Amino acid sequence: MLKFTRNRRGEKGYTLVELLIVCAIIGIILAIAIPNLIKARISANEANGRKAMQTLRDAEAEFFEQDMDNSGDRDYTDLIGGNDPTACFDDNSLRCPDDTISTGCLEADALVDSSFCGALSDADGSPGADGTCPDSKAGYCVGWTEDDTDVDIAGANVGDSILESDFGWEGTMTGALKSGRRDFGVWGDAVIRCSTTTQDSGLIGQYEASRDGTGATISGACD
Repeated sequence: MLKFTRNRRGEKGYTLVELLIVCAIIGIILAIAIPNLIKARISANEANGRKAMQTLRDAEAEFFEQDMDNSGDRDYTDLIGGNDPTACFDDNSLRCPDDTISTGCLEADALVDSSFCGALSDADGSPGADGTCPDSKAGYCVGWTEDDTDVDIAGANVGDSILESDFGWEGTMTGALKSGRRDFGVWGDAVIRCSTTTQDSGLIGQYEASRDGTGATISGACD
């Protein structure tokens, strides 16, 4: 009976040392790349957070200046349009400015897009309130700024009446130092303020941006 044998002469392969060297190189590349990717994601989230603040401010200004709810008075709304992105046309909200139209609220009438609906925080933007929301906008939750009687603005104590002449929205991250590092706030003057979070890594962000910018690294700035 004939027996066939394989001739292994000339066959080539990788040695264990070569494989270990390749693994070490890949590990070094990942060690350099991953932190940079995380920083890039955080920067993108923060850029989106700043943009969201400006969008909300512009929408509120339009709602106020043009009396979009047809109430006869210039007033503000603390409603984005509900926490459900699929059905977020609440009456007299930024998604549904005028609820008196017989045809109902349409996307074309909305002052903000539906991605803001799920990002509306369960709590308002009071200092220290947690930024929890059903569906964050690029890692950020947003909330209407409710002033307290003990809030100090530019050296003066003010009460709830401050919102009679101004309005504000704030944004904070869903995971401090993971989805972002900075809290953002914007008010009627359209200047976006920010503050580096004091929350420990991984914890839910808290609204910390101040109206006069004293919480920022550079007063009044968002650097």
